[in-house]
Amino acid sequence: MTERGRKPVSAVTRVNRQLAAQGREERLVRGRGYYYLMGGESSGFPATAIYSYRIEPEDYERTASTVRDLFAAAGIAVTFEPG
Repeated sequence: MTERGRKPVSAVTRVNRQLAAQGREERLVRGRGYYYLMGGESSGFPATAIYSYRIEPEDYERTASTVRDLFAAAGIAVTFEPG
């Protein structure tokens, strides 16, 4: 919990909001035991999955970095705000 008693915003939500703000249609969604990008141009990406059973709010930096790498492998530059 945060100091005001609210739950922290999930790393997945933060990543998806930032993708949307950049005009991207791809979204990070949860599968069974992994997360993956879907929508937009993701069907043409060389890889779309993050193999992690759970992504916690404190995993934001790692998640954003991994998503940035997935986009980079497809030749697309995206940016994410720090921490």
